[in-house]
Amino acid sequence: MRGWVPNSGRPTLEYLRDFALKLDSAAQTLRNIFSTASGQPVAGATDPTKLVTREKLRWRRCRNMKEDIQTFADNVGLIQDSIPATMREQWTTLGERFDSLQSVLENCETIAFMIESPERYTPWQTNYENSARAFYADWYSRLKAMHDAMRQVARLVAAQLPQAAERRQALQMIPPMSPIAPTPGGH
Repeated sequence: MRGWVPNSGRPTLEYLRDFALKLDSAAQTLRNIFSTASGQPVAGATDPTKLVTREKLRWRRCRNMKEDIQTFADNVGLIQDSIPATMREQWTTLGERFDSLQSVLENCETIAFMIESPERYTPWQTNYENSARAFYADWYSRLKAMHDAMRQVARLVAAQLPQAAERRQALQMIPPMSPIAPTPGGH
């Protein structure tokens, strides 16, 4: 997400509208990365050569999503003083949810590095399994909490946008994420 520039002439509500729509897209992308994952570390993966290419790409894509989501999180503090007072509480909550999500996404980054440099993570299997389990235990609940907080902000933004109904409707139409993780068994 492009950084907020105070006094740039861009209306705050328009920036927040774009922010919410792009964040929804990023959240759905992250969800989709793991929609075919087992929700568990790959059994018997004693080193990265035991992982199929799809699994390796999944962790690399997740690491990239961590970096993308960080660009949204970086804007929380930058725009804090520019948003309407009526949504500051929800905006602060969104910032807290970003922090929570980013802490679990660090496991994606760690696993991606494990795959690229296995010699730095011995014993590899133990490190991989521990990081994957830690990720799968919390990632979806934290992603959903961040998405729910973003939806609260989006509804407040939509209520304050000028009369252009189509500009408001996109925000009002952001559906909630499923309460169940996309991995088989909902883990």
